[in-house]
Amino acid sequence: MQLTENPDIVTQVCQLAQRPIVVAFAAQTHEVNAKAIAKMKQKKCDMIVANYVNQAKNIGFNANTLSATIHWKTGQLKLETQSKHAIATHLFHLIEQHHPHQETIDA
Repeated sequence: MQLTENPDIVTQVCQLAQRPIVVAFAAQTHEVNAKAIAKMKQKKCDMIVANYVNQAKNIGFNANTLSATIHWKTGQLKLETQSKHAIATHLFHLIEQHHPHQETIDA
């Protein structure tokens, strides 16, 4: 079987002259925050959500809950295990706080 590498869409969007706010996600099982911060710096995105994945504890993939830390250039917010909806709400509010000049879209 021959595999084909997918294009790195996050990096491509971050390189646009007039780019939107870019939030990436990093799902990891270990060294979660270190790997996420490295990814954020490498891709030059504005924020990254570091997701801790643990199938045994029903956190992450195929689960309704997440344990995450949201990182941005000047800070971070650690969120204990909670619903994915609650994590998304925290993320939305952080984007509004740190990028108030950008227009938001009502969902």
